[in-house]
Amino acid sequence: MTFKTFQLILGNRFLDENDFERIASFSQRYQYRNDIHSVAIKVIDKRFLWIYSQYEDCDLYGEKIINIENNAEYKNTRKRNEIELRKQLFAMYDNDRKYLYLQDISKKAFLQTYLGEALGDEVIIKNLYTSIENFQEAIANVNSLRFVQYDQIVNRYGENSIFNKTMSILGLDFPNKLTSKIEFNPTPVARMFDALKKINTMKESGYLQEVVIVGTDDNGIEHTFDYKALIRQISLVVNKDKNHRYDDAEILEKLIEEIKNV
Repeated sequence: MTFKTFQLILGNRFLDENDFERIASFSQRYQYRNDIHSVAIKVIDKRFLWIYSQYEDCDLYGEKIINIENNAEYKNTRKRNEIELRKQLFAMYDNDRKYLYLQDISKKAFLQTYLGEALGDEVIIKNLYTSIENFQEAIANVNSLRFVQYDQIVNRYGENSIFNKTMSILGLDFPNKLTSKIEFNPTPVARMFDALKKINTMKESGYLQEVVIVGTDDNGIEHTFDYKALIRQISLVVNKDKNHRYDDAEILEKLIEEIKNV
């Protein structure tokens, strides 16, 4: 099973943990077009929002049932107002990284509508940027920069190493990891072009790891570029049971483990 990675925007901002309880208290029964959904929501450690839906097309109905063992045909005794929820949808929102992981991308429209009604505002599920150039074209201002450096040769002895210079100024031994976050007043992306180009070069040269850049577009909507997100999917090895269904608890456990290890 594969989960694709997206950004989820509420109005002009990212979701946060204050939105989670509103979503969790929203209707568990929901109809989107012809599909009837039974939605289960779970909040984990104030970081993860787990969304599990079992659903089916409410208009589908067959008059006959066939016994696959003896080929006998019977009249379908299920009433038309009774629905067997055979399909499954899995999604996870990570509040730390501000990413949505979705197992079936054809259900983006349903999820946008469901969450939008739950939160009373427009929800947009956006594809992630595939290059720093695409990101620069989409934003008007740069708001913040976060990066991580690890204790390795290029950072200890590199002439342009922020890691090295910071430790020298402080007079401390080298740590295992240095995390830095820089926040700006909204700065036009044109003025940041050379800086973003240098950051990209430093990332490719190994000086910087886990680089995340946050900006806003002309409408004030936040956009994030995360080098880690260039790996835009998470794959899980899971098996179906005798009813050809996945164990949602197993998927939840494995997905959280994979997200934390990315």
